[in-house]
Amino acid sequence: MKVKALILLALCVVPLAAAQPPTVDVVDLRGADLKARLLMLSLEGIVNREGPRLYVLWESVRVKFPASERWLEYYRRKGWISGYRLVGFWEAVEKYRHYVKGAVVYDPALPATINVAASLAGVEDLVIAHPDYVPKLNELGIEVKIDLRGRFRSSREAHEWQLEHVFPRCNKSLLYYFPTMREVAIYRVSLLDYAVSYRACSIGLRLTADKDLIGRYYEGLEKFALVIGYPERAKLERPWVEYTSKYGLLNVLGTGLAPNLSFHSRIPARRRFEQEHRKLEPKPGKIYIAFAVTDLGLNSMQDFYYEMWLSHSRGKVPISWWLDPITADICPGIVQYYYETKTPNDYFYSAHVGGRIRPSDFPYLEEYLERGQEYLDRCSLRVVAFSNHNLRDDRVLKLYSEKLDIEGFVFGFGPEFEDEYWLVGDKVWVIPRFVGSPGAAYLAVKGYIETHPERPLFIVVGIGLWHYPTVEQVIWLKERLQEDYGDQAVFCRLDELVSAAKSYAQRARRPRDHLPLLPILIALLALAAVAALFYLCRRRMLAAEA
Repeated sequence: MKVKALILLALCVVPLAAAQPPTVDVVDLRGADLKARLLMLSLEGIVNREGPRLYVLWESVRVKFPASERWLEYYRRKGWISGYRLVGFWEAVEKYRHYVKGAVVYDPALPATINVAASLAGVEDLVIAHPDYVPKLNELGIEVKIDLRGRFRSSREAHEWQLEHVFPRCNKSLLYYFPTMREVAIYRVSLLDYAVSYRACSIGLRLTADKDLIGRYYEGLEKFALVIGYPERAKLERPWVEYTSKYGLLNVLGTGLAPNLSFHSRIPARRRFEQEHRKLEPKPGKIYIAFAVTDLGLNSMQDFYYEMWLSHSRGKVPISWWLDPITADICPGIVQYYYETKTPNDYFYSAHVGGRIRPSDFPYLEEYLERGQEYLDRCSLRVVAFSNHNLRDDRVLKLYSEKLDIEGFVFGFGPEFEDEYWLVGDKVWVIPRFVGSPGAAYLAVKGYIETHPERPLFIVVGIGLWHYPTVEQVIWLKERLQEDYGDQAVFCRLDELVSAAKSYAQRARRPRDHLPLLPILIALLALAAVAALFYLCRRRMLAAEA
């Protein structure tokens, strides 16, 4: 098996050292069912509290050498781990059984008990067990400490009990929003190890039906606490962010592609990163186009921007990459990798300002921006992109423009406004003209150019990572647009486009700064003309009388 061979090779070539970093035990969970993932991820979270020791292999969509294993290779090369070895599922449970104090059994008939079990696992150091696993756990000396079977009649009742009896003991700076409905649980479980490791409470309430109870949990969290996870349906993403924002909490989004964060968060990588920034002076007649990739922050980090970063063609076309700087706290080694491997044509722009919010709903916006500036500085981010969910709020625009020391903003998730850009104070706000797949982008961008004859144009093209785009598709898009518009089209990074739009907007604004003088000048000229006419008429009248 290729994976096993690579793992054994990686272990063998690690040089001996006086103080060796840990050798990591790796359990292959690819293709595993939910009950296996719940048990192993809860164990991983507990074990990794003492350092990065236990790890799981996870699915990747396209690459045969999965993203999860590539991170182990990178960590080994950096010297952060000595090596890694593949171990069996029950072998890992047996080896690390002394880390846990027992098991909590959930009720398969009521999936919401998985949430209660996850919270109890964190505060009581318990592994999460399906009833089928109880005999094997007993054989290994792991006793059932809490059995949730038959204790609750509904999800709401289970969450009410948890709020009173478990939540008070949980970490108040972190909450795991983990929908455990049968149809989605396996696609939301990847963050479990992180939640257990940091003793977060887990909730799986429905936003549409249980908003009041979710609010009671939110009320018990600290200001600026992180709410990680994702709702049960994509259409609830914005309503969830809006509701979380009302309580002064920060969303960090992740679904099924963000495992091992209990491990990644404890890698001894650096926490400050640098990138070079460029400026571009706009020229008449040009069409400036920047490609910017975007999607959920934790998924993008762990999965190499949905594997797009791994393309051998990366660097052949300018691409700007979405990065929430708060991920430098959650997976610093992963963030360091991206900064180390970027090409001159790669540029990172900030996804929000350290955690996703809807600014118009957020009660501590000024403080959020002050905290956010520290994140931006740590990651050398000079362009900030976010959406206020189709709302132009002048208070928000003014605060962001005044409080943040950056070059400018990309505002909206696609063309949420008709304007191409605004200037607010000394900051430019550029509105993206498209978000979607590279294939659909061609006609959309071409249509926009054809209906906007003014030049220069400043076009941000959002590439949605959920389409699993490739760099080659972006190159195709660039070449098609270049065929149509020749040297009119200037393909650039996002920092270059924003600086060019800012320079052009400031130049265009300068004459208008003197517009109040124009009516005065016209009035004076009119008065002078009237006076001259009166003078001439008067002379003629005098001459006639004479």
